[in-house]
Amino acid sequence: MLEVIETYIGGPVRLSSTPSRLLGLVTLTAVGVLGCARPKPDLESETRTPESQRLSTAAVALTGSWELGLHPPPQRATPGIRLTVTIDSVRDGNLHGRLTHLFAGNVGFDPSAYSPFHGALEDDSIVHVPISRADTDAGRLVLRGHLVRDTIRLTTFVIGPDTLRGGTARWILVKRK
Repeated sequence: MLEVIETYIGGPVRLSSTPSRLLGLVTLTAVGVLGCARPKPDLESETRTPESQRLSTAAVALTGSWELGLHPPPQRATPGIRLTVTIDSVRDGNLHGRLTHLFAGNVGFDPSAYSPFHGALEDDSIVHVPISRADTDAGRLVLRGHLVRDTIRLTTFVIGPDTLRGGTARWILVKRK
């Protein structure tokens, strides 16, 4: 240790110095020589996420469960379509998710009869979700619309052979909290 201190201060250490001065010098030398200070980050080895893999605000907002509704809501409860989809992931404009609830009138449908969907997010605002039954095309669903914060305003809503219109109301998907 004395050799390290002598090298660091550029000369021999006199032991006649007071013990407290020597202790201070040893501590200061240990911090400087032995590298007890915080290491500098290695900027060259820092990995950055490529631009193509960064998630947009819209992509992050899409993950989660979405429920079908009408805007404005009807004055009284109606036995209409109750539908919930869950978007599990969004990457590079591709959506991956599943149908988690479907009820039409007084008939419930088993969500496991539907295949997981692979949809799209276009221009950070257009959402396209095609959902098909695992066994047939007869129960096909298509949801397409504009994403605005926690609402997708549907421009296309197809269930089976029918394209549904909301009359004076608009079909929407609202994100569950």
